Amino acid sequence: MLAVWTILAGKPGGRGKLGSGGHRHLALFGNPLAGALTLAVSPGKSILLYCPPIILGFAGIRQLWRHKPQMGITIVASSIVLALFLSTFKFAGGAWCWGPRYLVPLVPLWALAFPFAPIRGKHWKNLALGIVAAGFIVQLLGVSVEDQRYFFERGIADHYWANDSWFEFKHSQLLARPGEVLSLIKDPPREAVLFNTDGMPPTYTSLRPPHAGPPSLAPGWVRYYRVFYVPKPWAIWMWDIPPDQRALNLPACVAGIMGVALLGLALIQRGLQHEF
Repeated sequence: MLAVWTILAGKPGGRGKLGSGGHRHLALFGNPLAGALTLAVSPGKSILLYCPPIILGFAGIRQLWRHKPQMGITIVASSIVLALFLSTFKFAGGAWCWGPRYLVPLVPLWALAFPFAPIRGKHWKNLALGIVAAGFIVQLLGVSVEDQRYFFERGIADHYWANDSWFEFKHSQLLARPGEVLSLIKDPPREAVLFNTDGMPPTYTSLRPPHAGPPSLAPGWVRYYRVFYVPKPWAIWMWDIPPDQRALNLPACVAGIMGVALLGLALIQRGLQHEF
């Protein structure tokens, strides 16, 4: 029930996929086959493409089941239930996001099976390393560019999923991302004089301005905002913004992040020393 409420209404008291008054007429449920294939193999939302290391989990689940049957049953059963549940929705892949976001809770579960993957011999080890490297690259691509640029530049409707259950087989944010990353080498468009789209101090949220009009006009107005044409992390590009216009204390934020990173590295090193 909590999952249903989250999808429909977002946070308690908030607005979810169908919460806004102008979109209550949209159908919630769609083609289960399209939903299942979208999550499994579509270029736009496949869990295998957006999280390649999960393949190692699939390879190791049999051995994990043999050694820890209760854990294996829990992983497989919860995955099947969630996947079948999500496949009934028209927005099974999560719509405006990087990859199938509703499947993210399953990734840590399948990671438990990684150590049980039958990786024997040089070739299998190289294959496993390649899968892990692919996963790292995919996630690096995911955090390198403002996520909504893909949708705005193509004028994609907010509720595109309502009219086309097979949308993710025709469009792929992942396949488009390398080109977007390469485009960051160029300077932002000359008309990109503002940092983000809400007219307020820069934050990490980019929304369509109230005056922007229908989605079909997005490819034009998106060029007025630098946030879509500079790489992440955006904190790097906030230094030339007057301090009183920033959404946060940038020096303190960077110092805090670096401190936490150093602490994490120290804890990892200590753990490795105890292990070996």
